[in-house]
Amino acid sequence: MTANTIVRMPTAPRRVGLVTAWRAERLKVRRSWFLGGVIFLALFAQVLGVGNYLSNQATFESQGATWIAIWAQGAVLVTSIFLPLLYVVVLAHASALEFQARGWQRLAASDRVLPAVLGKALVSLELALTGLAIYLLAAVASGLFLGFDPSQLAPFVARAVCGALGAWAIATVTLLLSTWFRTFAAIASVGLVAVIVGMVSTVVLPPLAGVYPFALITYGMGARDLSGFGSPASMIGTSIVCLFWVGLSVLITTVRIRRREW
Repeated sequence: MTANTIVRMPTAPRRVGLVTAWRAERLKVRRSWFLGGVIFLALFAQVLGVGNYLSNQATFESQGATWIAIWAQGAVLVTSIFLPLLYVVVLAHASALEFQARGWQRLAASDRVLPAVLGKALVSLELALTGLAIYLLAAVASGLFLGFDPSQLAPFVARAVCGALGAWAIATVTLLLSTWFRTFAAIASVGLVAVIVGMVSTVVLPPLAGVYPFALITYGMGARDLSGFGSPASMIGTSIVCLFWVGLSVLITTVRIRRREW
């Protein structure tokens, strides 16, 4: 070996920060589709809620029901099937891109799976919070239009946060499903079946639906249990279940991508 010989040592993979991973994963999500869909669904829910309130206004007034009247009626249908399905479709599209572009294979080879999965989880949280914030704003606008007292809004804000955690659980479980199913059609189809099972379970088996991930938006928003709508115990319990599914999905997704035979 001469003095001019340069020995190049193997370099460790450059670490990817969580913020960098989050920004990279945001580029893979069709946010314009999502925003358009969630705005439409939020407005549709208010049409259902306000229409129901005006049709039965005398009854609701005698019961002292204001915000809850438009909240529950709109949330039952929209959060049982349409809003969960929107999250499934948007995340299924982003997940399918990883297989089409061989993204998971490159990440597994460079040992960057965990930052990528965490980045996807953060994007899912962003979508969850955005979607339920839009829904909440639409409900508030409807209630104020009807002349409801804004000082009664605190429980509804808390329920919107719980609903967002439910949406986060759905999104991360959809990410987990994408480790078994490679195409958009397959992921979306399995997600659709899961959403339908969740909708049916809220009627047939309410105790099971309370821990089933694809029914957690409905349970988080208290649409099926008006008697415990303002109960802190109910909100905390649902939030814990949501966070359990998020943590479990992120863990299993990371392990499966690392160990998968590419």
